[in-house]
Amino acid sequence: MSDIDRTITKIAARLRTIDPSPQPPLQTVYEDPKGAIALNDFPCIVIALSPSARHSWGLHGMDIGRHRYTLAIWVLIGQLNLAQLPELHSRILPWPSALAKALLSDITLGGAVDQIGKDGDVFFDYTVGPLKWGGGDYFGIAAELEVQEKPSIAIG
Repeated sequence: MSDIDRTITKIAARLRTIDPSPQPPLQTVYEDPKGAIALNDFPCIVIALSPSARHSWGLHGMDIGRHRYTLAIWVLIGQLNLAQLPELHSRILPWPSALAKALLSDITLGGAVDQIGKDGDVFFDYTVGPLKWGGGDYFGIAAELEVQEKPSIAIG
């Protein structure tokens, strides 16, 4: 299991604690996008290494690396149906705060990483609206969560 896999597993565990009341509870968290091919249970979350972000490796000091990467977190509320857009929008409203509360409760994931979230006053960025996934059209949140690790590495 890679460091990224372990981080996704720990974030998924945090996200499973979300309570989006008064909206329906979370049904499934997919830790691997290939498991999220046919989505039927809503709301659900898919977590993956972000395909749109830049990731980096660097040095923090002698024998200490710096790995920065961004995870995409997609919260899918339901299939996109323009007739149901007002209802879908109402159902998404508690999710940004619920995501933030779940993730901010342990920004080191029990010491597994140095930090999740951005440096400074912005923790994560997100958009709300239509999302395409596996050939389907859905409504939800697309969030980008930065992760920073400083693993020991042998420099030769």
